[in-house]
Amino acid sequence: MDSKVKDRMRPDIPQEDFDRIYRMQQRTYWEVDFIDRCVDRRMEGTGLCNIPYETLADESVILDTAYELYCRWKDSNIAYNVTLDIVIDEIEKRIANDMSEVLVQVERYFAENLPKYKVLKIRRKSYHPKDHYLYMVSAQKDDGTYTVWTCWNQSIKSLNCGHYDLPDEKVCEEVMDEYYFSGDPK
Repeated sequence: MDSKVKDRMRPDIPQEDFDRIYRMQQRTYWEVDFIDRCVDRRMEGTGLCNIPYETLADESVILDTAYELYCRWKDSNIAYNVTLDIVIDEIEKRIANDMSEVLVQVERYFAENLPKYKVLKIRRKSYHPKDHYLYMVSAQKDDGTYTVWTCWNQSIKSLNCGHYDLPDEKVCEEVMDEYYFSGDPK
């Protein structure tokens, strides 16, 4: 394209600003595609399905990591959705690996301190970078009741803030949803 045509398209915008705007738009459109693909995979049951797709638009750490991986792995010879799937698989693996150490510690804690409980689910309390050590734990007691602790502190291996005598796992999920911190100001 000749320079006169370029100048008519954006007469008062310096090239650096034009490039910056283009990159911001490209990132925004990519994030929408990434989130949509995560939702599709959750509905299909594809992969580990452990990405918090309900709050993913606010999860800057996950989105930044995923975009960095995408930029590193994109290839003009591989279909866009295939690359998105590869990135999602990697993010899911990283989340699962991070959770495996927590699971070991929580199981050890329960064996020593709460032997009448069986751990059902461990979930992050927040994906805010400063909350990387905080989790929530649901468990079922021998008597058939359920409990959610909304604060497992991985750094000091401590369990706090119990919600006891819950009727079922659905209520456990509701409590965890209520205490989840997405990091966005309300």
